[in-house]
Amino acid sequence: MKIRKWLARDTNGEVPTRVGRICLRRRDFAAAIRYLGQAAIRAAPNEEGPCLDLGEFFVHHMAYDAALANFRAAQQTLPQSMKLALGEAIVLNLANRREESYQWLLEIEKRWPEQDLPYVLAGIAAYSSSRFDDARWEFTLGFCCGTCAAACWPPGSSCAGGWIAGSLPRTRLRR
Repeated sequence: MKIRKWLARDTNGEVPTRVGRICLRRRDFAAAIRYLGQAAIRAAPNEEGPCLDLGEFFVHHMAYDAALANFRAAQQTLPQSMKLALGEAIVLNLANRREESYQWLLEIEKRWPEQDLPYVLAGIAAYSSSRFDDARWEFTLGFCCGTCAAACWPPGSSCAGGWIAGSLPRTRLRR
């Protein structure tokens, strides 16, 4: 009863988050999901933080389908957020949907080619799928982006990372 009054008076969206955390401490997971979901929905147009927190909660409790739904819904309102896209890829990998995760990470690489984290995560997804040549390629590209960013793009240019990437066996033409 008191919670409904708090929610009615809530102006800044903090009450659902606080109530969700209280429910977590009391191990009432169904109520925690409901209130944390309300907090994420209220904050979604402005911030990615509550959506990431809710996704982390779902992953912690191995509710991978709920985490995927959360990340996909959040990406509809925040398409420019690389963290939400990476969250979806990580959840796909944790849910043993590694090929889907790897393909999604390749899409993320196309959207943010200057970032090194998608390459590293794609390397992990490829390695866990026994695609060792692809994993080596992804790790090398991640190293290249992390050490010299645009100076070694495209792979095979004059920097050390480009030299390493140029020496990899190319099993497929990537870019």
